[in-house]
Amino acid sequence: MNKKEILIKALEKARDNGSRIARQYLTRMAENPKSEWSSDVVFKVCCFDHDFAEKFWGKYLIIDGRKLLPAWKYHIQKMVLSKEPIMYLSKFVQ
Repeated sequence: MNKKEILIKALEKARDNGSRIARQYLTRMAENPKSEWSSDVVFKVCCFDHDFAEKFWGKYLIIDGRKLLPAWKYHIQKMVLSKEPIMYLSKFVQ
């Protein structure tokens, strides 16, 4: 999968779980497929959004060292630290 395909699948997953920001960007991308909205811009605006992250990864708890974190907070931290943040998302989409 290329970066744009990963992004679209991630947005679809978050949208299907109730993310408004993911729904908005998928609609914009569908209405203007040749617009200046590159996948990099949409990724930076949308994928670091807490609404997106919560709907994409969920609220269940993950043990991180000695503390419990909601899954979305844990994964957003990992994604920020990743060399290729969009590729981090690829592990969670099919």
